[in-house]
Amino acid sequence: MIDLDDLPDLRPVPTTRRAADEALLRATVRDTAARRPRRRLAVVAGASAGAAVVVVAAAAAGVVLSARGADVHDSARCYRTISSDFGDGFPGTTVGIAGRPGEPAVDVPTQAIDVCGAVWAAGLFDPAGPSVAPPSPGQKSGTLPTDRPVPVLTACVLPSGEAAVFPGPAGTCTQLGLAPLRTP
Repeated sequence: MIDLDDLPDLRPVPTTRRAADEALLRATVRDTAARRPRRRLAVVAGASAGAAVVVVAAAAAGVVLSARGADVHDSARCYRTISSDFGDGFPGTTVGIAGRPGEPAVDVPTQAIDVCGAVWAAGLFDPAGPSVAPPSPGQKSGTLPTDRPVPVLTACVLPSGEAAVFPGPAGTCTQLGLAPLRTP
């Protein structure tokens, strides 16, 4: 332990040195005080601008990504996986519904989730493997199973106006930058 009595006596500081040290200390305090409001102003201005950007982006996303109907009514796409490939080589299949002769055409987008669910239940998609699942053991040739697991499906509208069904929760359309499909 240090005994205060063992410390050497204070040495005198020359007056010029003391004045220079005091002037430096005053200048540092003055400069720091002068910079502080600017820094706060910059932080407040930056935070305000950031908040404004978030509000505008959220409003724009709400307008752009609000639910809408499909423009293509004779087909829909069933995706095997969540993908932003909206071109011809997308991971999935295009489906349609054959109508009966003499009856009005079937509006496929209104039934897209059901039709794509049937594709999953038939075992045509295997989320962990190839685009077409292998047949079940004991399955008769030429028949499709109807008991395969069906994931949660979400319908969106592609930029082309075609309905697309993805395996995923309700936020999947927003995640992909697509509008959710509005059905009657």
